[in-house]
Amino acid sequence: MAEYSSPVKLLVAIVSRGRGSSLSTYFNRKYPHVSFLSMGVGTASTAMMDMLGLETADKDVIFSAVNAGVLPDMLAELSGRKFMKFSGRGIAFTIRLSGIGSMLHTALMQGGDVPVPLLDPEESENQDEKKEESPMTETPYSLILAVAEPGYTEQIMEVARGAGATGGTILHARGFGHGAAEHFLALTIQPNKEIISILTPAENRVNIMRAINEHFGLRSEAKTMLISVPVEDLVQIH
Repeated sequence: MAEYSSPVKLLVAIVSRGRGSSLSTYFNRKYPHVSFLSMGVGTASTAMMDMLGLETADKDVIFSAVNAGVLPDMLAELSGRKFMKFSGRGIAFTIRLSGIGSMLHTALMQGGDVPVPLLDPEESENQDEKKEESPMTETPYSLILAVAEPGYTEQIMEVARGAGATGGTILHARGFGHGAAEHFLALTIQPNKEIISILTPAENRVNIMRAINEHFGLRSEAKTMLISVPVEDLVQIH
């Protein structure tokens, strides 16, 4: 039986457009967690799409706050052949939620006229984990989130690719639907904002974030806020 006193993690599943609703419905029925669907627009190259197992450039993105105790079963189901009818093909990964809220709050309180340092909860979480008996294993992937004014996504992705990114997913805040869903990773996002999510090898994280910040940071017209979080449990959905 799953231990429901376990920490909560964010499960992110990226699947072919039109497949996310059935997948989200299934998990809502089977597991006591909250799922919501956001439409994503892919920016990855054809080669990258093939590597990730995605069939189309347009994708559905599912965000789920999941008790860590049930994650092994969920990930096993996602990577099993039985989900082909739900998802086509895609990827899923988890993110630790601890520490992210305080980092974002600190940045928001500084205001747009003050240079805000690149937020890197990965370093903060690693420090927190050192206090525990079982330190967190270093993860090979990071998720970069860039929250920007609309109209700059293509330029931001071009700069990100020049720094080592292979692709990303563009999320429109208005696509979240309900007002409560606008609170994404403890950040209240205005409905007209766009979120660019970039899954990248951890060694490319700093270069990508610095490149975006240099050209499209908070002092620019794009007013881009950047954070990165460590990715865990990356699996391919069959």
